[in-house]
Amino acid sequence: MCLEGMCGGSAYVNTFYWVGREGEDGEEDGEEGAKRKMEKEFRIGATGASDSLGELPDFVDGPKC
Repeated sequence: MCLEGMCGGSAYVNTFYWVGREGEDGEEDGEEGAKRKMEKEFRIGATGASDSLGELPDFVDGPKC
């Protein structure tokens, strides 16, 4: 169970790391830079929401042990 938790946690952190880093090659000022920042915030928010919704069935059904 510990190994499963470590693998799941590292996958979770890796996903947020790459979603946060995507599109950082050319930081631009002005309107284009603001648009990129908003897109990055949306990607991180959508990833967090999908993670939470994916765990919802486990919460509703209760423990399986």
